[in-house]
Amino acid sequence: MASLKQLQTHSRVEEVENYRSIDGGVFVTLKRGWTIDPIHECRAFGEDTIKEAMQMVRDADPYAGPYHD
Repeated sequence: MASLKQLQTHSRVEEVENYRSIDGGVFVTLKRGWTIDPIHECRAFGEDTIKEAMQMVRDADPYAGPYHD
């Protein structure tokens, strides 16, 4: 099972916000160059558990642009 530390230090992850203590889940921002949508840049997502968030990170696709700032 994945831990919060493993999620935070994953090479594809830029930031993790942990709101599980208030039933808000886990919000992840991927590093530039990764996306959860292979057609559009979509680097941020939320999941209920660390396990679900880690699976999304593992399933992320490389993204070459165009980028939106």
